[in-house]
Amino acid sequence: MDGYQLLGTLYLRLGRPDEAIAALEKILEVNPESTQARMGLTRCYMAKGEFETALGLAETVIAGAPTDIAAYYAASDALVELGRYNEAVERLRRLEEVRPDARQARYEIGRVYLMLGRIEQARREIRSALELWPRIRSAHFNLALIAEQRGDQALAVEEYGREIELFPDNFEALTNLGILHMQRGELDAGIAAFERLLAVSPDDPTSNYLLARALHEAGRDLARALELARKANRLEPGNARTLALVNELARRTSATTSSSPAPESASARSRPPDRPGPGAGTP
Repeated sequence: MDGYQLLGTLYLRLGRPDEAIAALEKILEVNPESTQARMGLTRCYMAKGEFETALGLAETVIAGAPTDIAAYYAASDALVELGRYNEAVERLRRLEEVRPDARQARYEIGRVYLMLGRIEQARREIRSALELWPRIRSAHFNLALIAEQRGDQALAVEEYGREIELFPDNFEALTNLGILHMQRGELDAGIAAFERLLAVSPDDPTSNYLLARALHEAGRDLARALELARKANRLEPGNARTLALVNELARRTSATTSSSPAPESASARSRPPDRPGPGAGTP
């Protein structure tokens, strides 16, 4: 049976949930009470977007194993996807009761409140979670989002900084921190954040675009900015904002050298990309 479990896990990682389901169901044919197989099936149906089925499987596990932490989190995730936020909070509160060692539960409650727009409740729950367990991925990121929604940009910068200190590879935190610095006119800090973002994801079109845009706005190293913008365009062909930036940079660099390539066409003005929103960064 371990072979089918391993096969199911492998198929799911490969993005083939139907084949994963077939493998895991073979385990249940022999052992209908297998919690491991049911949890594997829960993940498969979540991946397929069949959230009611996933919820039913998770609830079945909870009924048979009332202290199974993973099952409560899976049920909560499915309820969130179904828009049943209050029920998701109830499941997580119940988890705190039956498993006081489930340190992530309170943070997850805060994330649900953030999705609901209940900002103060979200802030209190996330702060409380950090008192119990100071190292929760994306907790400070979400506190930064809350600070921005409350108009406290200075606190948001602090919270993004704390998130990056704990988790230097947090793409969303680096992105938002850089954009916030640029909005505040803190060009050096913004460029530094985007340099770190590029080091984390050198082949991501957004990281290349953001650093190119920051250099363009600061009027610095325009040749490198043009190179980064062109790389972003190669990585994500046809993106209007990137083509517009290439166009602008090509015009600026052509003013100082006659050997610059002709600008690439674009019909839209260059603009910053959408920023990660509430609840981003699943821990």
